[in-house]
Amino acid sequence: TATTDVPDAGASGLVLQLDRSPPRVRLWQWGTLRFDDAAIRKGQLEVRQKGLKELILPGTFLKEPGQWNLVEVFSVGRQVVYRINGQVAGAVANLRQTNADGQESPVERGGIDLGAGTGTTFFRLIALRPILGLPPDFPDSP
Repeated sequence: TATTDVPDAGASGLVLQLDRSPPRVRLWQWGTLRFDDAAIRKGQLEVRQKGLKELILPGTFLKEPGQWNLVEVFSVGRQVVYRINGQVAGAVANLRQTNADGQESPVERGGIDLGAGTGTTFFRLIALRPILGLPPDFPDSP
């Protein structure tokens, strides 16, 4: 599970969850965060569905149990792209939080937490690197 914490939003975050049974990737929010499902077209994000709290994606690109999965999280401004084992698993755009007065405000920064919901999760070779945009080798989303 990879969680992005949102400052000044109370308890809130965006969670990437890899499940084995059934194989799937789940993007979901907790707290006041909202996002739009996006696709990649010619290196840019295009919104497909607005105002989501959860997005279930197929897990066909997950490796067999006992093998390492490479999970890459690209966070640029208000958009985040998740790539697993070289394939784009999902993308979200327009990260925003709902304030106490019901108004929405953009979210452009936050922390990243790594952990396990249940069971044991192992991590290796964790690297944080600054980026200016999406890598040029990103293929268009299906």
